[in-house]
Amino acid sequence: MDGLLRSLREPGAGRPSLLARVVAGLVVLGMLGAAAPVLAVLLGPVVRWLGEVLL
Repeated sequence: MDGLLRSLREPGAGRPSLLARVVAGLVVLGMLGAAAPVLAVLLGPVVRWLGEVLL
């Protein structure tokens, strides 16, 4: 596993492997899923206000 991580960090190693892309995608999805409730709380009132102003 350590060799895999080291090879992912090597500069000029070319395109990331399929495994690296899948792991990166899962991490991004996890971060978006974790941030969704916070974004909903922050953006909810703004969206409601825009709805009232525009409609």
